[in-house]
Amino acid sequence: MNIEHMAKALAKQAGQAARAHPECRLVTVSHSSSVQEPWLPSALVRSGALELEFVFLKPAARFGLMAWGRAATARGAGADRVDEVRAAVRETARTTAVAGDGQPRWLGGFAFTAGPHGQPWQEWPDAELRLPRWLLEWSGDALRVQLTLSATEALRPDLERRLAQEANRSRQDHAVQILVSGGAGSRLWPGGQREREDWNQAVSQTAADIRAGHYVKAVLARSVRITGGGVPLAEVIGRLVALFPEAYVFAMRQGSQWFVGATPERLVTVAGGGVSMDGLAGSIARGRTAEEDERLAQELRASEKNRAEHRAVVDWIVEAIQGVVTDVTCPAQPQIRRLANVQHLYTPIRGRLATGASVFDLLVRLHPTPAVAGVPRAQALKVIARRETFHRGWYAGPIGWAAPNGDGEFAVALRSGLLSASASILFAGAGIMGDSHPDSEWAETIWKLEPMLRALGVSS
Repeated sequence: MNIEHMAKALAKQAGQAARAHPECRLVTVSHSSSVQEPWLPSALVRSGALELEFVFLKPAARFGLMAWGRAATARGAGADRVDEVRAAVRETARTTAVAGDGQPRWLGGFAFTAGPHGQPWQEWPDAELRLPRWLLEWSGDALRVQLTLSATEALRPDLERRLAQEANRSRQDHAVQILVSGGAGSRLWPGGQREREDWNQAVSQTAADIRAGHYVKAVLARSVRITGGGVPLAEVIGRLVALFPEAYVFAMRQGSQWFVGATPERLVTVAGGGVSMDGLAGSIARGRTAEEDERLAQELRASEKNRAEHRAVVDWIVEAIQGVVTDVTCPAQPQIRRLANVQHLYTPIRGRLATGASVFDLLVRLHPTPAVAGVPRAQALKVIARRETFHRGWYAGPIGWAAPNGDGEFAVALRSGLLSASASILFAGAGIMGDSHPDSEWAETIWKLEPMLRALGVSS
């Protein structure tokens, strides 16, 4: 992309929009072009620019969002956090002049449950979406640059020069690396005998409760810690993209910490009135050969425990979206979704958004799904709070983007970790049913930790 040409086009649009809408506080403009380089910008893999805020990539779909800086922030807390964020986005949109193609995208996510959040999540709010200053969107061979700035700045006579300097500086920051714990010289702390005993007891008690009819399912998770070493964040993201192209690869900064992952699970996509959701529950390892892989897939399909767990998720989603989504369709039998290290039972769920509804309404209805909490939801959340030995924070919460017009896309932040220079903490969970065994559920968490361990260059 020709930076001088882009800066000239953006500065011209910004000035025109600010003059046409003198009542507005912010101006959003955009510039589109085609790209010759691969869809994932090589700059991401070789750099760690300090102002990088957010990454949301779908490698197999050749789609990606990268954001630098912040023009506005929408936060929410407590039980009404989604509604508070929605209100802040709407209020900002009311005083924002938009020129060019596309809606402003707000990027961020939500904690698994409302706080308070203990170690290591103290810096993370219950909910936060950010309107970035610079947003780069790749879609196939097309690149769109979106800029949001104050109306005052939009009227500066030297704006074109300043934007060109800013864009060029971001390209020259490649020597600055963001390092996180991992790689050579790092140490994995997988948990000792006490942690394993706690896990065995929690799974056994939960399975016994389910057999006694107290609830249907609960998802229990655990964490492991990595200390020492130092691996560039950009390399971690690049490895996740290369290893798990079918996943959503995400990264979000909060202070000195980065929440990073490669999740297979979409929570919801809303685009042009269409709604897409994924029922994803029931897991088994990948095989070392094609024959073993298919045998394991057939074992997964035949597993009464996994099929019951999966059906509970799908039925719950279909019931939860009533009144917000119409014309709902989903196949009667689950499919197999294969990732690099694990395969899942998967059911696509589709429909149409009801008049007046938005992606925020679906976030309220859908999160947390039985795939990350359990059934019934309220009872499962109590089990999680009582029996897990760590704070989930943003693990298993929604992460993605939303637009003022109601469109948006959020994934479930699984296969993830909270990374920093001092420690990288990784998370994984398993769905507990009445016939669950602690050893098999522990093994399932090992498969699910593998993506982040590989990305960090750490042997399990």
